Amino acid sequence: AKSMHYTDLTVAAAERLAGFLIYQPASLPAGYAFDYAEYDDSHQAIFLNYAGQTDGDTSGLLKEFTIMAAASVTETLDTLYNAHPEIYERLTVRGQQALYFQGCWANGIYDRCAGSQSLTWFEKGLEYSIYGVFTNAMFKATLSGIAESLTIVGQSTAGNLASYEAQIGYPIKILASIPT
Repeated sequence: AKSMHYTDLTVAAAERLAGFLIYQPASLPAGYAFDYAEYDDSHQAIFLNYAGQTDGDTSGLLKEFTIMAAASVTETLDTLYNAHPEIYERLTVRGQQALYFQGCWANGIYDRCAGSQSLTWFEKGLEYSIYGVFTNAMFKATLSGIAESLTIVGQSTAGNLASYEAQIGYPIKILASIPT
């Protein structure tokens, strides 16, 4: 079967395609707002894309970042870290071990420029990553702050799936087995 990538989705539509709820930030860095969601069925992954205002901005930020949650997990933090231990910093995010990356790859050579930054961790059977390309105005404290603010939007209490399903108007599929 050919894999499909859906773009320009609402969060609810992406969740429906994926069959799971994705954590969304309760607070965003100043100037940022949700732009659109994507879903990739080859990785069972939802991508939430956020963009900011660029008019008159002098911070030097490239005004976008993505939150990804994937159910089809093929790696662990250790396999990521062990492949290139020199580029990762181990952190704790949301009570989970996490990896922070900052830098660029050019012709197979790593450079610790500000550039690309990411924060990756595993939670409730999903691989989460927040990533973007930034100048040094946005570093791991901001990425960690976004991660710590993540919550299931629309649920009054954690695990109250029935009321959330009623609110959005369709049932949510729960994974029969959680990848380990």
